[in-house]
Amino acid sequence: MKKVVNVFLALCMLILLAGCGEKNANTEFSEGVAQENMVDIYYPGDKGIEKDSVAFQLKQPDSMVASIEELMPVLSEKLGSDRIEYSTYMIDAYNNVTLDFDLVSEYNKEFYLLAKAAITSSLFQIPDINVITVRLSDDKGKVISEESFDRKSFYFYGYSGM
Repeated sequence: MKKVVNVFLALCMLILLAGCGEKNANTEFSEGVAQENMVDIYYPGDKGIEKDSVAFQLKQPDSMVASIEELMPVLSEKLGSDRIEYSTYMIDAYNNVTLDFDLVSEYNKEFYLLAKAAITSSLFQIPDINVITVRLSDDKGKVISEESFDRKSFYFYGYSGM
């Protein structure tokens, strides 16, 4: 009888431990999935580009178009609409993205270089983007600057571009 009780207690203990392990596995999986849909927002700072303290949650991470449309208003706000203002984007058949910005205040080369680094560092976290072209126009619509970047273009600014 004592053996039956001991076997029963051992089985109960195994069942309890197995149930606890399963719960931890599901929790870890849920957190991993949520982190996969997160994007870090970068913006120009005093000493280079800086990462925002809170990551941005993509609502439709499987769609490159939807991800860009979700991310650009937030990124534009972080860049500061008092210097440059985001206007539109285009995506070609090769997943190359062209972003158009309008100059709002006096052109500042240093700020604009940091802004391009922040834009590309933020957007290259979206899978499938090959090249990002950033185009800046003045108030008359004349293109002041148009440059294309790949994932490693701003490595020397402290971010590898994924």
